Amino acid sequence: MHLPSSVAVYVDPGSGSMMLQLLLGGVSGIYVFFRLFKQKILGFFGIHTESAEPVAEIQRSSRKEDQVRRQA
Repeated sequence: MHLPSSVAVYVDPGSGSMMLQLLLGGVSGIYVFFRLFKQKILGFFGIHTESAEPVAEIQRSSRKEDQVRRQA
């Protein structure tokens, strides 16, 4: 059996675009996962970073809004 010494690979624009989206989506998903994981670990030990404060404030305010809605 004779195998060719070089192989021509064709990637059309649609496939290339899908591969790029997959790559960028995967990288951003991994970044967000580790960022949230880091906040949870630091929060467990009582260490608060500047970026964790606004998230905690948003969570507190949404809980207060839920309590107000339940009372009404």
